[in-house]
Amino acid sequence: MLELRNVSYYYSGQAHGVFDQLSLKIQPHQRTVILGHNGSGKSTLFLLMTGLYLVDRGTIFWQGNPLDYQRQTLKQWRQNVGLAFQNPEHQLVAGTVAEDISYGLCNLKLSKPEIRYRVEQAIADFQLTEIAHTPLHHISLGQKRRVALAGVMVLNPQLLLLDEPTAYLDPQQRQTLLQELHKIEQKGTTIAIATHNLDFAYQWADWFIILNQGQLILEGDAETVFSQQKLLTEIGLGVPTLWEAWHSLPVSIRPQVQEIPRTLEDWKSLFSSHNL
Repeated sequence: MLELRNVSYYYSGQAHGVFDQLSLKIQPHQRTVILGHNGSGKSTLFLLMTGLYLVDRGTIFWQGNPLDYQRQTLKQWRQNVGLAFQNPEHQLVAGTVAEDISYGLCNLKLSKPEIRYRVEQAIADFQLTEIAHTPLHHISLGQKRRVALAGVMVLNPQLLLLDEPTAYLDPQQRQTLLQELHKIEQKGTTIAIATHNLDFAYQWADWFIILNQGQLILEGDAETVFSQQKLLTEIGLGVPTLWEAWHSLPVSIRPQVQEIPRTLEDWKSLFSSHNL
């Protein structure tokens, strides 16, 4: 779907690159998470993937086609690959909620009826009806996050990139986020998330890509990645709470399962069914 092949990127004036010959792939309909502590290059990686930053060396491909940074290519690219920033304030540009959601569509020169239909649908999907005509500076941070996400999804991207989507969210808001992600996936959109929140990543993802100092040091499914606990601890990540709790149990009382439970609900259900 999206591939980086031997990509290098340098900040201006720095001798050492943020990335040096980085290669990775985002596969369609696979829940991919980019894990790394702050400063590992996660946000920069997403900015490269959307064409907002230009690579210094190497190539980024979408569906096998290289990104050449021509104006028309970038326009189509950014319709296919959507990005929601960690801070929604960096993404909101219009006066009211509805105006902001429609902003990207207006730039595509769609008909007014089509724009109206898409905006109304996005407002309903992200539960923004009551604040649709409210000025952006009068809504909460959580609401701004939903507006920013609606503004991306209204363009119908095939791939959605979310940078630290759980930042500043309480546990209930994180559960709401999971429900929203599920609805987005049901529309056929592939989602990739950059985060340092191990527990959220473990609960949600199928495929884990571990970055450290701009290098891809490990990737795979949960079993492959988190079995490397020593390495993950050395780079300051560690392992998810439920993974660690499971492996701290004596083998004699662990239920026989194909996959370790990823949520507290799954954990409780499993142990209840085994009368443990």
